[in-house]
Amino acid sequence: MPVTDSTASAEPVAERVAEPVVVVSADCHIGPRLVEDLRPYCPADLLAAYDAYVDDPNRSRGRYLEREEAVDPDSPWRNRLTDGHHDPAARRRDLDHEGVAAEVVFHGSQNDQPVPFQTSMLGANDDPELAAAGIRIYNRWLADACAAAPDRHVGLAHLPMWDVDAAVAELRWAAGAGLRGVNFPAPRPWLRHYNDRAWEPFWAAAEELSMPLTTHSGAGDPTLYAGPELGALQQIESGGWFSRRAAHHMIFSGVFERHPGLVLVLTEQPGEWWPYLATELDTVHMSATRGNARLAAQVPELPSHYLHRNVYIGGSFLSRTEAVGAIRDGYADRIMWGSDYPHMEGTYQYQRPETPDAERVAMGKLSIRWTFAGLDRDAVRAMLGGTAAKVYGLDPAALAATARTIGAMTWGEIDAPLEAVPAGASPFAFRTVGPWA
Repeated sequence: MPVTDSTASAEPVAERVAEPVVVVSADCHIGPRLVEDLRPYCPADLLAAYDAYVDDPNRSRGRYLEREEAVDPDSPWRNRLTDGHHDPAARRRDLDHEGVAAEVVFHGSQNDQPVPFQTSMLGANDDPELAAAGIRIYNRWLADACAAAPDRHVGLAHLPMWDVDAAVAELRWAAGAGLRGVNFPAPRPWLRHYNDRAWEPFWAAAEELSMPLTTHSGAGDPTLYAGPELGALQQIESGGWFSRRAAHHMIFSGVFERHPGLVLVLTEQPGEWWPYLATELDTVHMSATRGNARLAAQVPELPSHYLHRNVYIGGSFLSRTEAVGAIRDGYADRIMWGSDYPHMEGTYQYQRPETPDAERVAMGKLSIRWTFAGLDRDAVRAMLGGTAAKVYGLDPAALAATARTIGAMTWGEIDAPLEAVPAGASPFAFRTVGPWA
């Protein structure tokens, strides 16, 4: 790994090297258990349907649970062994060990615990009434889980997006209950397109309530893939351009022009795609507005203006090339680092309980060194936590206090180059070539 480059900080080496650095992960996942955690939140009149859903043999639940019982603590699937999948206190223990002061929490924790009444990964065939009830159950559990440490957990609400009025109502409940954003799905075949004017009340409510719309990769339909190419196609379609279409729809339909305070976050979509996207959309605008006065009036600024004002990147397991590129090309203030905890492909790696403290490896800290050592400190500070604090409304003073309490990484530690990929690391967290390797 290069230890110096043209983006290195000019700040004196001795200056504030012992200062704990605030780290906020903009991409973490949680998977409350259907029976032990979520069932107590189920309304009494739905308990029979809930129990039938839990016991449905046609669902995949059980395959991973059975595998979890026998998982090798040294296998790639070892992260399934942490209680942090469902226990907020255990999560904070893991966050502390990794030096992470706060997290943004998506559902989907690789522990095979779905949102109640969800029957497919994309929700295409769900019963709408039961699915909406399942969302309410999950959101209420999540609000309580985050309330245990509100300065550390940013919960993202699920919404019944097939019904705009119901989505707005649940959005208002979520904001009032302390959730700080929306788990905003990438475009789906069964959803209204995001350039549909029917969404206008939703955009207005999200802007009014300062609830960032946060899209995680995952737009591709896994039922369409098979064979040895399955994984490759999922990476391309779930984590690439296909997942970013909401930005196109919202920019060109004038959503950000009408709602300048609305925020869209595009998470776990690796690569240095931002500069090309800005150029591509700007040139489309230049071309499409020729002779189209209505479009020119609807979108009076170039799309890059809205990208740089309204859109952010959730930079999961950010690579050094991505960090250097963001600094070089002027968009480091749009990127928010993420650990992808507790996913196997993320920076966190499970440690055996019997491992002595002196031998416990904080893989996330090593990944941060691999990515950021020697880079401009103002840019690194923004990417590691400053921008996420601003986007999700976290208190910088509270974050700084947490960083001191948990022994977060100092500048001296971050700037210590890592010479080799550590044993047992996820390859995604130590990429050197491009988006996926």
